[in-house]
Amino acid sequence: MPPERDHKKRRPLHRACAIWYVAPLLAFAGQALGGAAIPTFTGDAVADFAGLTGVQNIPDPEIGDVGVPNEAPAGTVSGWDVSPNGIYLQYGWDTDTLYVGVDCTGICGDADGNGDPSGTSLWSQLNGGKDRASYGGEEWMALIIDTDNDGNFESQSSDVIVGIPRGQNFFALHAAIFDGSTQAAGASFGSPLTNPVTAEAIPDTETPDLEFAIEDFSTLPGFAFNPDGSFALRVHFAQGSDEDGGIGEEHVSGSVEFQVPRDYGDAPAPYPTPIYGQDGRLVGDGPSHELKALLNSEVYLGSCVDGEAAPLVSEATPSIMADADDNDEGSLTFGTCAVPGDDEDGVEFLTPMYPGEKATIRVTANVDCFLSAWIDFNADGDWDDLNDNLFPTGKALEPGAQEFEIDVPGKAQPGATYARFRCTTDGPTAPTGAASDGEVEDYRVMILEDPDTPRDYGDAPNPALPTLAAEGGACHVLGSEVYLGDCVDSEADGQPNINASGDDSGAGLETYGSCATPGDDEDGVTFAYTASGSLTPGATETVEVRANAACTLSAWIDFNDDGDVNDEGEALFPGGQALAAGSNSLTFTVPESAQDLATYARFRCTTDGATQPGGCASDGEVEDHPVIIGDAQRPEPPEPPPGTPPGTPPENIPVLGFWGWLLLTLGIGGLYRASGRRKA
Repeated sequence: MPPERDHKKRRPLHRACAIWYVAPLLAFAGQALGGAAIPTFTGDAVADFAGLTGVQNIPDPEIGDVGVPNEAPAGTVSGWDVSPNGIYLQYGWDTDTLYVGVDCTGICGDADGNGDPSGTSLWSQLNGGKDRASYGGEEWMALIIDTDNDGNFESQSSDVIVGIPRGQNFFALHAAIFDGSTQAAGASFGSPLTNPVTAEAIPDTETPDLEFAIEDFSTLPGFAFNPDGSFALRVHFAQGSDEDGGIGEEHVSGSVEFQVPRDYGDAPAPYPTPIYGQDGRLVGDGPSHELKALLNSEVYLGSCVDGEAAPLVSEATPSIMADADDNDEGSLTFGTCAVPGDDEDGVEFLTPMYPGEKATIRVTANVDCFLSAWIDFNADGDWDDLNDNLFPTGKALEPGAQEFEIDVPGKAQPGATYARFRCTTDGPTAPTGAASDGEVEDYRVMILEDPDTPRDYGDAPNPALPTLAAEGGACHVLGSEVYLGDCVDSEADGQPNINASGDDSGAGLETYGSCATPGDDEDGVTFAYTASGSLTPGATETVEVRANAACTLSAWIDFNDDGDVNDEGEALFPGGQALAAGSNSLTFTVPESAQDLATYARFRCTTDGATQPGGCASDGEVEDHPVIIGDAQRPEPPEPPPGTPPGTPPENIPVLGFWGWLLLTLGIGGLYRASGRRKA
């Protein structure tokens, strides 16, 4: 009997064998076109399939159910025997590929179970048996698929057989019309089909399991999706040999069903969101959007959408921050998420929301669709009130970003509440129910008490880091113990200037904590620069961040000076970084492509969770800091504009939003840029 296999200690796969048919699979193994959770074949079916979202499993409850002759040593288990883990099936919705993994008790194809699939043991030889290499000789393997799902495996109909016919070998792995019977599967290969069938390795001591992929799966004869896009399969797996000296055959049958991945909402109860109850039942009448790569267009908000095989919110794990979908990579992704799994990026709240005033939001769509949106302005746990529906007849969106002005009711309840945005080609929707395409995004948002509520704003002049309230600048409501460093003070608006020191040099309207220098509340972030006094492209750098209370940190640096922080590596801590009260030593990597320049960093800390560079948070602080990269020189302050009072410190000369930044960048001798700029 072969030694017991340890799935956790498998050696790396050798790819030298059969490379002429292996190569097509290597192009997509592990990362499908749209980012679906597909297996990377290593020859260990359990390790490669188990745990992936959407995987279906057909177990074989009996171990050692393949008979062996009496001459075999006690405890011998044939390599034809499928382990209790059974057969794994995964469908790639974006690649139209069925991935198959068979977990054998020993080495698949090792007929006599001696641990050598190409060598015949003495007892088998004496019994007239032959154990052929690579499923050669009279060995065979077959997966019979009831493609029309009529419950029968019918010969010479539309059903399909995939595997290795008797009398050939592993290099003949292919798909064909099923022409025979399940009990004579090795001789039941009819007319070949053109669907590629690819594998990564022949089963051996290092890669003992069968793993292969059937491409263009939906084009197999007889196959059809259900009206909702799902599909069911009945399969029969068999393997054996007609010259193995009396060893039996393996037969395993079962049915599976593949549900269409959907995008679900993630607002917490009592908002209508599909959830799993503590008894495992699906409850709640929430929204869902089908994601069908082969049947639907790519309709979504923002830069991407990912689908889930089941809702992400449960009674046991409510999504208080409405971020369960943000933090899960899902089983199918369309588009490119800046942070893997974070597909809640289609809506931006550009201005604070005050009762009785107007606010501006920006919504980005990938293609034409209808937008429906709600904000629970009175925080009563639903979106049913008259003013909650932002667009009662829907809004037709075009590809790209569009801004909308919304009315915040005078009776809006200050504090945290929740918003839901849905986009689909179905037309206007309700907050609940299924849609045939598109996406739903839920947000936790803040209604501020009034314009006089104390807030902390930033002071960076870079448009990548919005500062002024009119530009949707970063702001934090003050009054709690959550801030960076020793203190935080409030301002009426952002105060951008060339040194990002507008918030440092003013005493502010109200101060919380105790500032070492009155008004200088930008004391929570310290870069551990090397002797060069700058950040080094390609290096791992350290920054110390002090927090007065536990909070979540988000931070950005515009490393390539392109006016945004959307490029790889510019979000220093994707998904947010938990901070403990006190000093936190953190590291981040400067991209190799970072240019020599003087730029700015933004650090935001709040209990709201991860944030964007702009927009308001319910507590915490924003700190902006000048940063030098490579050999750049620090920018010189601009000449004072006409009318500046005599004696005004240069660092206090304001930069008025984007145009001021543009003036400094392009019009005053290149003050913002480095003197020796590295090529992009």
